[in-house]
Amino acid sequence: MRKLATIVTLVFMLAGCTIFSPSPSSTSTTPQVTPTPTPSSTATPIVIPAGACLQPSDAAIEWVRTYVNNPSFPANSISVVEAGEGNFASETWDIVAIKSAQTGGTIESFLTNVNSADQPSGVQWIDIGTSVNSSWGSVSWTGTRLTNGQQAQKIAFACLGWQP
Repeated sequence: MRKLATIVTLVFMLAGCTIFSPSPSSTSTTPQVTPTPTPSSTATPIVIPAGACLQPSDAAIEWVRTYVNNPSFPANSISVVEAGEGNFASETWDIVAIKSAQTGGTIESFLTNVNSADQPSGVQWIDIGTSVNSSWGSVSWTGTRLTNGQQAQKIAFACLGWQP
């Protein structure tokens, strides 16, 4: 019977459960098992498609360095992912994500057409939020275009090492 109780206790411990909580004054020679946290069931790891993480252009690097007020801000802390066509068929938009120590690990992101060969709407930088709080309210995209942009934003975050 004692063997059965030991086996049951071991099974519960391996499962992360306990039959009883020992008082602080008691000692145990049985190793304590700490359950490994499981990832949230809603967080799906972001897969970065081959070639999705683009090198930032000189124009993007210059804008980011001005934005963060640091003329030597490292280009490897900037990721660029193409978001797709904008409101004009000739205009391509990108997500530019910035990982800065000043933001405590939160990655900022912008929707921009700075890298587009044609810019009928003029050069724009639209703040679309962070890796903690994405905000597409100032963007007029809907449907597939918006979905593609939001996915590109997540990939841009992942290019800088962020996962949900």
